[in-house]
Amino acid sequence: MILLLKGDAKMKWKKIVVVGLVTGMVSNLWGMLTCQWLFKWVYFLEPVAICNTAMLKARTPWLLAMGILKIFIALLTTLGYGFLSKALPGKGMAKGLTYGFFIWLLGFLPSRLLLAMSTTMASGLIFYWIINDLVSYILLGACLGILYKE
Repeated sequence: MILLLKGDAKMKWKKIVVVGLVTGMVSNLWGMLTCQWLFKWVYFLEPVAICNTAMLKARTPWLLAMGILKIFIALLTTLGYGFLSKALPGKGMAKGLTYGFFIWLLGFLPSRLLLAMSTTMASGLIFYWIINDLVSYILLGACLGILYKE
């Protein structure tokens, strides 16, 4: 793996970190706008047994942990984009949009569907997560395509 990272990929680590941090901040802003303001009500749909509403009310530790996790996910997503960007069709933002869609389609959609099938959750919450994940990863992909410039 180390040889792959040094040789064939020829990725610029500074670029990956900077773009990953920027896209992580965009992801955090999107999460604050949607999950903590516009659509906060969806987390209180019945049945809410799976959602820890006390955690949602505690705010600070939970928000900090979520923010750090979103930045970490954005860094990993940027690393993946660095590996796969040459194989994706299009250029710039179009390439990023394609990547964001496939990340959602292959990674997040199946996990949300499995969660819906294996837990007792409000269907509105699952539907919200599926749509919000799609928009979020399309947005993240667009940012990657614009900032990565390959």
